Amino acid sequence: MSTSEASSGVVAAGSGITDEIEAPKPGRSASVVKRASSAWCYVRVRAVAAFAVILTTCTFGVLGGDRVRRWSLRVSLLSASAVPPTPADVVGNYLRGQVLFGQSLTPQMPFRWQTFANRAVITATNAEVPKRIRRLQRLSDLEIRFDTDFDSIVEGCRHGRSGWLTGDVVDLYRQLYELGFVATIGAYREGAIVAGLWGLEIGGTLGIMSVFHRENNSGTLVIAAAVDRLLEGGRWSTIDAGQLHDNYARFGAALISREEFCHLAVRHLESHPA
Repeated sequence: MSTSEASSGVVAAGSGITDEIEAPKPGRSASVVKRASSAWCYVRVRAVAAFAVILTTCTFGVLGGDRVRRWSLRVSLLSASAVPPTPADVVGNYLRGQVLFGQSLTPQMPFRWQTFANRAVITATNAEVPKRIRRLQRLSDLEIRFDTDFDSIVEGCRHGRSGWLTGDVVDLYRQLYELGFVATIGAYREGAIVAGLWGLEIGGTLGIMSVFHRENNSGTLVIAAAVDRLLEGGRWSTIDAGQLHDNYARFGAALISREEFCHLAVRHLESHPA
């Protein structure tokens, strides 16, 4: 039966059954589905946020109002992760101790903010490059370059890994790179990249986001290059390594609280030359 017959209710020959199916208006179904999907996403975000606030209050309320308020702040930032952050959000929240990551398993909420109770930091007072690594630097024939190859370094960090470095979050950090808020360090052999590091650069703070290597010791050399730049003075006063691993501990990294880190980052922002 043709579409015109179905829409006009013509009786099919010998069937005795009238077709009364109304032809959908063009674009109506797609529009309804899109609005329903958006409404469901909104309801889910708000429901999760409300449940988390209640759970947090019940769990930590006995420990005092300050603890509850801190956890409520974390929840409120998480609930906003369905809305694409701006570069200003990333910079401002980093100075408050919030780090932006991507989420590959929840396409409707592709971003998440995460808070860490402690940060592993390297400053001029505790930075060091061990003698063994100094020897590696002297003997190495790798070329170290700064701020020249964001895409290749990030792709190196993504290769063979799954997790937070999603396409959405990489696009946002690329915007920050173009605005001058992301630094990169790459190690090259005959023009081919073999190791790289990238991170947020806000004032005098370098917040390392990810590192990769394809040759033994090449990753160590890019971290050493960052520490050397700190020791030289002028560009970085603090290197935020995130969590404390052996790779950073040997360069002098030490744990400080999130509150101490925020004060440090803001102080170095104020004192850093424009």
